[in-house]
Amino acid sequence: MNAAGIEVSSRTIRRRLSGFGLLARIPRKKQYLNNKQREKRVKGAKEHIKWSENQWKQVIWSDESKISLFSSDGRKYVRRRVGEALHPDCIEATTKIPTNVMIWACMSADDVGRIQVIDGTLNAKKYIETVLGPKLIPSIRDLFPNNAPFIFQQDSAPCHTAKVCKAWFQNKGIDILPWPGNSPVLNPIENLWRCLKILVQKKRPSNKRQLIEAIIDS
Repeated sequence: MNAAGIEVSSRTIRRRLSGFGLLARIPRKKQYLNNKQREKRVKGAKEHIKWSENQWKQVIWSDESKISLFSSDGRKYVRRRVGEALHPDCIEATTKIPTNVMIWACMSADDVGRIQVIDGTLNAKKYIETVLGPKLIPSIRDLFPNNAPFIFQQDSAPCHTAKVCKAWFQNKGIDILPWPGNSPVLNPIENLWRCLKILVQKKRPSNKRQLIEAIIDS
């Protein structure tokens, strides 16, 4: 507009934009997807668009999640008087290096499966020895008794898709639900993580041991 010789203030522009319904808003944060990942999402959606409700009920959903002390799960509000901004009941505690625990869990449409606290970095060998064998197999028996049909969902993390893991699944006769990369928002277990974090936060753990106990008890 300045190049066209029209002088107008930024305030006037903002007012006009607001008048047309173009309000200033903080952009929502969403997982970045490149073109290849977008194509795989669309392909996966088309492949499963005709799945029935009963077919989706046969899925065992799984994922890992990190739960921290003093974790923030969304925006929170407190009601306080003037001068109480730094009162202990009106602040949300944070730490520079928060204590956290990584866990694995699984669920179906009807119930939740076993949970495993993961110590250190999860690689393919540890995935099989600490998660798949001792936790997934019992969860399958619990969630789908009497050899009921099921399919297992996991994301495409390297420790999940390693050759040794593929061989393990094949040996156990476990079918894997094809899953597009970088797509955590498509997994319904994310809702379970949110519920778990709220329950853990209510227990107000103050150290790692109490955090683990709160996770297991919840």
